Amino acid sequence: MFSLHVDTARTWRGGQHQALLTVRGLRRRGERAALAAQPRGELFRRAAEGGDLHALAPRGDLDLRAAWRLSRLVRDLAPDVIHAHDAHAIAVAALARTLAGRRAAPPLIASRRVDFHVRGNAFSRWKYRQVDRFICASSAIRDMLADDGVPAARTTVVH
Repeated sequence: MFSLHVDTARTWRGGQHQALLTVRGLRRRGERAALAAQPRGELFRRAAEGGDLHALAPRGDLDLRAAWRLSRLVRDLAPDVIHAHDAHAIAVAALARTLAGRRAAPPLIASRRVDFHVRGNAFSRWKYRQVDRFICASSAIRDMLADDGVPAARTTVVH
């Protein structure tokens, strides 16, 4: 299976470390894993020696230029799945899939590690509806997503 991982943070925190460990772990298992990340971010720098690294610098959730670039990357690489590692990555990946057309776009999975509610604005509700599967760091996070309207069938708890 070929996965494209997307992380939009410039900082280095637990989520970026987890994204890098996931990509490296998949590669060690013989899976192809590409990473799209902020070119000026610490994750990009640390992932540089691994190859299959792509620059992606969205300037916010509604950055259509970044979404268009990601949709072209998805079309060119043809991954089996897109894995968004942060909330802004969900936005740009959801927009990219919309631009690519749902039939041409692979499933979107998203890591959810934070224990705060999904914002109630229309765009936030839309972007979270585009996620096919949430990987929840705990049952508390799964329950919080359920409170926000995400069906349990679209969540998997990993811890």
